[in-house]
Amino acid sequence: MSSIPILLLTFKRPDTTQKVLDSIRIYKPKRFYIASDGYRLNQPGEKEKVEATRKLIIDQIDWPCDIKTLFQNENLGCRLGVSSAIDWFFEYESEGIILEDDCVPNVSFYSYVDQLLSWYKNDQRIMSISGHNFNFDAYFNLKLTKNFVFSRYHHCWGWATWKRAWQYYDREMANWPILRDSNWLLTIGDGNFFFRDYWTYIFERAYQNKIDSWAYRWLFSCWSQYGLSVLPNTSLIQNVGFGEEATHTKRHQDRISRDDFNYEAKYMNSISFQGQSYMARNFELDNTIDHCWFNIGLISSIKRRLKSITTSTNSY
Repeated sequence: MSSIPILLLTFKRPDTTQKVLDSIRIYKPKRFYIASDGYRLNQPGEKEKVEATRKLIIDQIDWPCDIKTLFQNENLGCRLGVSSAIDWFFEYESEGIILEDDCVPNVSFYSYVDQLLSWYKNDQRIMSISGHNFNFDAYFNLKLTKNFVFSRYHHCWGWATWKRAWQYYDREMANWPILRDSNWLLTIGDGNFFFRDYWTYIFERAYQNKIDSWAYRWLFSCWSQYGLSVLPNTSLIQNVGFGEEATHTKRHQDRISRDDFNYEAKYMNSISFQGQSYMARNFELDNTIDHCWFNIGLISSIKRRLKSITTSTNSY
């Protein structure tokens, strides 16, 4: 197994960062990039947490490797903090693994990413290799018989990509107004009007900077290229970051984001991941993600429309 460069994105959580670092130390990347967002002046005690997290990492790098750090002096927030760090990473690398400070890979993740990054290196249809899939197969008996599947969704709880894919990251969502006013989202969503309504709502809010998220912009960028992601058929990442210190994952979502993921991925350690001779998106999995993760459907669509009407009425 070759050594793939790793970008570790951190902030103010030394406890979860330690768990991610323990996994990275087993893999021992030859090139290790550490990005840390700055603390917020209006948050008491945050400066000490940020500095403790940075020190923890540097003090525990005990294997031979080239280290580069990007320690911000000011807080950039989720969107700019993450996307600028990935920009920086790909100034030096053509491909790599991206881990946030609460996404802990098991040992199988590295061989999985290693082989698939190599296999799909020059395939413009593939935008990312995700290490997480929410184990929908276990909950809904999807029978994912392959080691991995192709999906329109790009889960970012432990993932990898190439510089040739990240170049399409649309920072300002400049292409959104044109695509919004077309049938593009109906095409992406297989003609599902509820899918179109949901993602129009999300992307519009992201475009207007009402959502501080780099991930929605990355998903939009991938879809604007009709790109696919590779998902393993069982989760190779454990998210240990649920709680009040988290930015987005402050609570577990029912049935899906729980600690009973098949984190050991027991049968994956001995499997050789190879490219498939076809590239068909798994429609059943994507539809399950639509309904069970994003809650896309008639009821949620009605609630959004009612909320929009209420908001408009109250603004007068």
